[in-house]
Amino acid sequence: MSEPAPAKPRKSKRQRFLDTAQPRTRRVIRAIRLLSKCSNPASYSYSENDVQLIFNTLQTELDLAKLCFERGRDSEIRFRLESGEEGGEEADPDE
Repeated sequence: MSEPAPAKPRKSKRQRFLDTAQPRTRRVIRAIRLLSKCSNPASYSYSENDVQLIFNTLQTELDLAKLCFERGRDSEIRFRLESGEEGGEEADPDE
């Protein structure tokens, strides 16, 4: 019978971080760039409230992510836009 393959050396925590954080960061940047394409008024209708809600929520998520790195904690918030034609008030997250 053949011998079992030798165990691969375990990656360092730093290497695992780099292997994970770099592609995730690139995906976030790509998603933000895609979101900016929704600003085309020829294709989309949105209110100033929609824009404020989107960017306030994104900023909150960025702040929470930064806190996780500073404190080692994890937290989550929900986000949803109202389905009205011109947008409007913030939707109730518990609906």
